Amino acid sequence: MPRTLTLTWKAGSMDHVHFTHLGEQHTVRLRLIHRLNAHSLNALYLKGKVVLPVTWEHRRALMAQTYLPRPALSSWENEGGALG
Repeated sequence: MPRTLTLTWKAGSMDHVHFTHLGEQHTVRLRLIHRLNAHSLNALYLKGKVVLPVTWEHRRALMAQTYLPRPALSSWENEGGALG
């Protein structure tokens, strides 16, 4: 039975969205969301949030492809120094 998934934009991104499942936030690429259409994309662009129906299998597949960005480097590391 389909359930809903609430997607919100990842700040500073054009192609990543967040969703929360069991208290954990997941980030995936927008192209992995299968049920997007013109209406849902408009809501996402204009409101920053959209609620879509998804099956458990699709949600599980999305959680398996969660995007984990590398942590940002400190300015000291960027200058060639070492943390310690």
